Amino acid sequence: VLVGSFDGNLYAVDTHTGEEQWRFETGGEILSSPTVTNGVVFFGSYDTNVYAIDAESGNEQWSFETDGEVFASPTVSEGIVLIGSRDNRVYAIDAESGEEQWRFETGGQVRSSPTVVDGNALFGSYDSRLYSVAVESGEEQWQFGTGNVIRSSPVVHDGTIFFGSADETVYAVSLEAGEEQWTVDAEGIVASSATAIDETVFIGDDTGRLYALDTT
Repeated sequence: VLVGSFDGNLYAVDTHTGEEQWRFETGGEILSSPTVTNGVVFFGSYDTNVYAIDAESGNEQWSFETDGEVFASPTVSEGIVLIGSRDNRVYAIDAESGEEQWRFETGGQVRSSPTVVDGNALFGSYDSRLYSVAVESGEEQWQFGTGNVIRSSPVVHDGTIFFGSADETVYAVSLEAGEEQWTVDAEGIVASSATAIDETVFIGDDTGRLYALDTT
């Protein structure tokens, strides 16, 4: 089990015994959920860095410095680590070398974790917009505006993107063109990320409500 802590450490704990295998110290709180690919752990820290750690030994493979705290969780696709920062950018980092491939500037901090579908990364920003950006080039495909910040990480189901906004709304947007399909008013801020199964999408708000919505 790999988990970060407000004490600045990433812990590796044996799933059967609960014994600590190793810990890796950073210079700040860790809110980023680690992603593991090919034996390497990727995560961000409040110390502004993105880290790649060997999952077995806990040794650092590389670190990449951004210009802001990294709260978002990384997504790894085709050897590229995609992650947002409070410096208003999303970074594409080579998973093996730690070298920057491109950066994409938004108008606000990015705490939404990218979802990759059909070669495009989908993520929200504190500038109240959902973006679709090509993973290979970092080129914007489209953007969709809401009425407030987006912390929710998008989920895609049957060609539709589902996510929430701090404008107390759940959105369904087409994957191809970023066009609104429908919206549902919530009772509070929707910062959680959705899950879709069969024909139902589930998402919660900050009033303690969980919504089950028909996807169509």
